[in-house]
Amino acid sequence: MLPAAEETLVLKRAVEIGELSEAEIPPETASAPQGATLRFGRRLDRLITRGRISEQRVLQILREIRVESVVSGVTILPNREQVRRDLGIEVTMLPEQTQGPADARSASTPDFDEDDKISAERTVDGSLVGYKGPPAGSKFPVESWDRYEFQKLLGQGGMGAVYKARDKRLGRLVALKFIRGGDEQMTHRFMQEARAQSRLDHPNICHVYEVGEVAGKAYIAMQLVDGDPLEKAQSSLSLMTKVSVMRDVSLAMHHAHEKGVIHRDLKPSNIMIEQRPDGSVLPVVMDFGLAREAGDGKGLTESGAVMGTPAFMSPEQARGEARHLDRRSDVYSLGATLFDVLTGHAPFESETVVDVILSVMNEEAPLLRTLAPALPEALEVICARCLTKDKEQRYPSALALAEDLSRFLNSEKIVAKRVSLFYRLKWRARQNKPAAALVLSLLLSVIVFAAYGLRQSYVARKQSELQRQIAQDSKDLEWMVRTAYALPLHNVEREQKLLQKRMQQVEQKLRSYGDLAAGIGHYALGRGHLSLHAFKEARTQLEEAQRRGETGPELQAALGRVLGELYHEALLEARRSGEKSWVEQRQKELDRELLQPAARLLQQALSRRSELSLDSPQYIEGLLDFYAGRLVEADQKAQAALDQTPWLAEAAKLRGEIAHAQGLSKISDGRHDEARQLLRQAIAHYQQASDISRSSGFIYAALARAYMDLSEVDRFQGQPQEQSFAQAKLAAEHIITTLPSASMGYLERGRVLYFQGRGLQRTGKDPVALFNQAITDAEQAVAKQPSDFIAWDLLGNAYVYRGLHEANHKFDPTSSWKLAENAFSKATANASSFPWIHNDFAVGKVFHANHLRAHGSNPQNLYTEAISLFKKAIALDKNYQFAYANIAAALGELSDYNFEHGQNLDPIISDAIYLATSCGERCKTYLTFQRNMAALYITSGQNEIRHGRDPRKFTNIAREHLGTLSSLINKSYTNCLFSTYAGVFDYEYISTHNVATEESFRHITEEIEACKAFDAQAEDPYVLEARLLIARASWISSQGKSAQRELELALGAARKAVELNSESTEAAHERARACHRLALISKGTEHAALLVEGLQAVEQGLKIKADAGPLLAMKAVLLSQQSRSEPDVAARAAQEQLARQSFEKALSINPLLEREYGPAIPRK
Repeated sequence: MLPAAEETLVLKRAVEIGELSEAEIPPETASAPQGATLRFGRRLDRLITRGRISEQRVLQILREIRVESVVSGVTILPNREQVRRDLGIEVTMLPEQTQGPADARSASTPDFDEDDKISAERTVDGSLVGYKGPPAGSKFPVESWDRYEFQKLLGQGGMGAVYKARDKRLGRLVALKFIRGGDEQMTHRFMQEARAQSRLDHPNICHVYEVGEVAGKAYIAMQLVDGDPLEKAQSSLSLMTKVSVMRDVSLAMHHAHEKGVIHRDLKPSNIMIEQRPDGSVLPVVMDFGLAREAGDGKGLTESGAVMGTPAFMSPEQARGEARHLDRRSDVYSLGATLFDVLTGHAPFESETVVDVILSVMNEEAPLLRTLAPALPEALEVICARCLTKDKEQRYPSALALAEDLSRFLNSEKIVAKRVSLFYRLKWRARQNKPAAALVLSLLLSVIVFAAYGLRQSYVARKQSELQRQIAQDSKDLEWMVRTAYALPLHNVEREQKLLQKRMQQVEQKLRSYGDLAAGIGHYALGRGHLSLHAFKEARTQLEEAQRRGETGPELQAALGRVLGELYHEALLEARRSGEKSWVEQRQKELDRELLQPAARLLQQALSRRSELSLDSPQYIEGLLDFYAGRLVEADQKAQAALDQTPWLAEAAKLRGEIAHAQGLSKISDGRHDEARQLLRQAIAHYQQASDISRSSGFIYAALARAYMDLSEVDRFQGQPQEQSFAQAKLAAEHIITTLPSASMGYLERGRVLYFQGRGLQRTGKDPVALFNQAITDAEQAVAKQPSDFIAWDLLGNAYVYRGLHEANHKFDPTSSWKLAENAFSKATANASSFPWIHNDFAVGKVFHANHLRAHGSNPQNLYTEAISLFKKAIALDKNYQFAYANIAAALGELSDYNFEHGQNLDPIISDAIYLATSCGERCKTYLTFQRNMAALYITSGQNEIRHGRDPRKFTNIAREHLGTLSSLINKSYTNCLFSTYAGVFDYEYISTHNVATEESFRHITEEIEACKAFDAQAEDPYVLEARLLIARASWISSQGKSAQRELELALGAARKAVELNSESTEAAHERARACHRLALISKGTEHAALLVEGLQAVEQGLKIKADAGPLLAMKAVLLSQQSRSEPDVAARAAQEQLARQSFEKALSINPLLEREYGPAIPRK
């Protein structure tokens, strides 16, 4: 069994990932499942027995938590080493490495057990900041030591523990640091810290008094600093004090550097701030645990391990270049610390250590005043100079940095200059060849457009002049687009409008030449539209050029590219509009219509590759391989294109599309680890493309979609989706920045917000704000592109699920659902052939119908409309499993309503039979479909009982679906309950036909007990037990025997059901039935008391559901029975009148109640 704290962690994680809702979590005082040996804990075992979560899923979540605990170094488990052995993993990261980005400025985590109570204490060692000691009574590592007197534990870190002690010889207070364990590398590092720090004598560096060993334990006696770490104290310091502190720290580090010591882990938590009596502050540098002496060429990181705190380490340190670290690495960390102290944020922050390290290595640090605009420019220059990637561009020493900080404090001009544009471009060129080649790109644009030679000799002179003019025009168009996209992120619509204006001028010029320029003119305009990603318009122009006789390889390449882009757009629509089978069907159609012609054109262009000047042949080859499914070869060709033409963002994007397609395939196959890796690769390639074309909204759209697909992998694997959502939203906002008048960015951001809302909804949190934002974005999208059925579908879904939240929280959802219906109507009007839209539309109608039914209104029309829409979806895609499952659920809801109201179920049964036949083998392994079909047939069996017919033709079919379900997953509470319902209905029928057997009764009793074992707090098994015992009593009575014992047991079971759920109308009804049946064989006061109890049960049920026909009929029966004992004639008549009124109301709801209850009601 798990410790209570660990069980709580599993439950919390299950809620975070949407596996459970908070409402489902049992209280800590919940009882254990009856008769079961606890495996995980009372609450988890109870949820498992109720079928809310599987054992396998619990084990998976538990493993993830334990792995995170071990890898992160955060002690959330009682025995970390035992966990390592249990999981079979080996973790070699040092504790100081294991901080997550959110804790990048925090300290190492103390290694206390979960149950330890930790008290606050300021510490001597920055690595212990914010963490607290164990409870009083913690033992000092050395007992009866004549040198130092233990006072208290200050805290613990990854290497060891620090204690406050008194030096008995000198009478001073010290901080004693002991190493934990006997790890050789850690001991070496511990002694290195002592050796390095002991050589330093500076007022701003923590003094080492003594290094020694006692009782086999190495220790360091250090200065006890009475203060707070800089990360805590900085909020109370003035700007000038902060700068003064960093100047003093820089001078201290210069002293260390002069002594040959490099710190390598400078950060705000390793600098203590001591308040002096005069009000000034004294900064003290702590924790030289990662320090390396300049003469120690080998150091402790020969293997290239990354040591230090990611957010504050230099790029060379992040790369693990231990041999090449020098004082300028500390200068970078000083700059990062100054940046943090001034802004409250490290230069690079993210949710994962890996992302922070990658940013440190590859991204330019943000300018200081982008985070704090009010700060002086001089401080921005100083920080930027410290944080350059190239250490040659940093301050040459900590002294030089300190001197510039002193100049700032003295209001003098600083020496450092702003990092030049040339340097940034040079560094960017080393990191990103495409950006370096941009100028070359523009130059080649001029050259290649002029290469479109004359091919028609009979008009050589005139067309030669025309050719030069069109080449110049085309060159200008391409140059304008590439330049606009290559600029930093901005709104490119101005450039687009200029481009469109230029294209209109070109078009007007071409008209003046008549047919002579028609073909080449359409080609030029087609290239312009291709540059704008207006693929439909480009196709029109290029195909017109082709029709007018243009057949050159440049046209073939351009038209092939356009058809390929249209193919990908259409395939994306298909993926958003249906499941796997639909996508495969649609993909075959698109292959014929677009992909195959695109491949032929590209192949034709490559056959004349020597004439290709506008397009990279390697890129064209990569496209051709991609379209042919040769993904490895396609990736190699795309990389070759980037090597040859590093400004070609399309080639980087192609690499992203290749990895993205592979990732989607792995998702479809359920191979989520591989999918994650491939999607990460796709994201990296898209980001490379966006580095080249920084203002291309179309690249950001691909990036947003990749992050959304990654969020799906997160959900499948039970990991938080927030980071993927945040990145997808950021990419979508970049689309809006670049193309604010287009619908694309609003659609992508709306999708992110909608799915975030759904995630909150699954965990029981309020999603309305997110749904409202999604609605706003979807409305923006449809306003900008009214024919966008994907946006209309998004709008409809956001309204549907907002309405569902309103309905579940006692608000009126009618407005939301009416708006959803309008949106879905627009979606289907624009895309009636897409099955997913019909399915979504129908789901909204089912929610609305359920709401009407719960509030006493007739939902039949809405159920019928929903069923019709589900049928349309299935007609469009015969393999559409979601639609099959959903229509089964809708038929089940309609059958329940019709059953409650005594209406004909035959049409529903016919639909169900047709549905099961149509789905056939396709739905054999679809759990939801099997469960919904079982429920529908159980209701049908109950309907047969009410008509006095044999239910087994339907209950047996229900059992078949349950059997299929059990073969797919372990038997759950729901499966057990459905099977028990079927058994009780069968027994009710056979007991009235004198064929009931002891064996059948015993079998059903065992099923009821199994349901109780699954969930001892559920009322349904007790309701069924009462119902079974009443049927049993009827059979015994028919044999001329007393059934009093069975009826007493039935009443006991019904009372227990009501006790467990006082709002169950079924429990109230069975209690009233049992009271009535027992009253019939009782006399006197007992008889009267049973009738009163029965009527009380009825009234309680009617408070919950006033139109419950069986309760109204039962009330009539009990009143009628009670009237027979009434001696007063007038009172008896009044009771009989009440009984008839109640029964008439019951019959108005369900006429079929006459057969079961009519004989017990007196008539006039």
